Amino acid sequence: MVTVIKSIIVVAMIPLFLLSAKAAQATTMDPFSYYNVFSLENIGGGTGYRSDFQGTAGAVGNVTFNSFTLVGLDTANRFSLHSGGNVSITGGAHTGSIEAAGNVTLGNLSINGSVYSGGTVANSGGGTITGDVAAQNIALGQNMTVNGQKKSGTTYTPYADLGASEAYFLTFSHDAAAMGGTGATLTNSYGKLQTSQLSSGINVLSLSSAELNDAHTFVVNGVADSILYINVAGGDVSLNSTTWTYSGGITASDVLVNYYEASKLTLSSRNDVNILAPLADTTFTSGLVTGNLIVGDLEGGGQVNLGHFDHGTPMIQSVPEPSTLTLLLAGGVSVFLGLRTRRGHS
Repeated sequence: MVTVIKSIIVVAMIPLFLLSAKAAQATTMDPFSYYNVFSLENIGGGTGYRSDFQGTAGAVGNVTFNSFTLVGLDTANRFSLHSGGNVSITGGAHTGSIEAAGNVTLGNLSINGSVYSGGTVANSGGGTITGDVAAQNIALGQNMTVNGQKKSGTTYTPYADLGASEAYFLTFSHDAAAMGGTGATLTNSYGKLQTSQLSSGINVLSLSSAELNDAHTFVVNGVADSILYINVAGGDVSLNSTTWTYSGGITASDVLVNYYEASKLTLSSRNDVNILAPLADTTFTSGLVTGNLIVGDLEGGGQVNLGHFDHGTPMIQSVPEPSTLTLLLAGGVSVFLGLRTRRGHS
């Protein structure tokens, strides 16, 4: 179980600033839009995660993938994975660059991008890396082809501030859960949940995990500029297959399911909705989520397709162009201003 001791300062979803030594013009973004999948701890555990992710994935801790594919859906120079620990990837064809604060072990794969590491980059099988490899130590065997440059002894400075995003998601979940109801109502007809017509702006509904898990259909009615937070209570929760239907102008990108107190989450089958469960040890046994999957820890073999909650609070950051990544690794600066959390196991 994940235990979290939080020191929370809530100031309108505090902006976070990510700075670099040499960067392009500052832009605004939010972690919901940048990360399709994010784990506040690890992805894959001891056995390795399977299936595939679309978009960009991030993990504060270690990442282990077996027979897995990362589909960055951007240019090969952009990132498909950020890790604050070690990364081990076996198999698959991956689009997008990879960075890890720790060691990177690769085997029998192709990466259409570059690899950046704060430790050692090694291989346990063959494969191809189309871009560069920059790390403290490079120990790649001859059966791993690198089309770009090998840059050993490179100082590692991360492109992404994972700690800042961790604090952001914790704060967002906390703040959404603290919101009172907004007058929207929900009816349940033999397992078909249906909202009343949602008004413009933020609408908030609260329900138990059992109500949501038992629903075979969830119909969301709302005008085009409406937003819905669904705050779900419960510590040990599950979400089976639910058919999500959106009408009146609202779309999946306007809806966020917030498991604000879940310590354990089990997912299966299909759900076309954004999921935020930052405290939950999550097992995604099978199926598909189309949208954000943001959890405390992630294991299993479910697939995550591209989708985002479009209403996160922007972060201000200086985003480097792909050509400046090597300069960043040579000596960039990343500053986290805001919240601090301590996470552990019990």
